Amino acid sequence: MATMNYNKKLSDTQVRIGEVRFSYANVFEPRTNTNGDPKYSCAILIPKTNTAAVQMVRDAINAAMENGKSSKWGGK
Repeated sequence: MATMNYNKKLSDTQVRIGEVRFSYANVFEPRTNTNGDPKYSCAILIPKTNTAAVQMVRDAINAAMENGKSSKWGGK
C-alpha cells in the first residue's frame, strides 16, 4: 500500500502535512501550567522519513518569527 503525499504549503506561515503522531495531547481538557493559566497543547511527532514536511515546518517557523519581528517588535 503506497502512502500519499499530503504535504502542502498554505501560506508562508501555514503548512499542512500528512500522517503524524500526537504526544502529550491535552486536546480535550486544558492543562494548568506552573503559572496557572490552563491551555490546550499537543506535541506533534513527524516521521524522520518525511524530510520535506520537516523542512516546510522549519521554514514556516522562520517566516513567522520574521513576521513577528517586523510587525510586533519594530524589526528588532
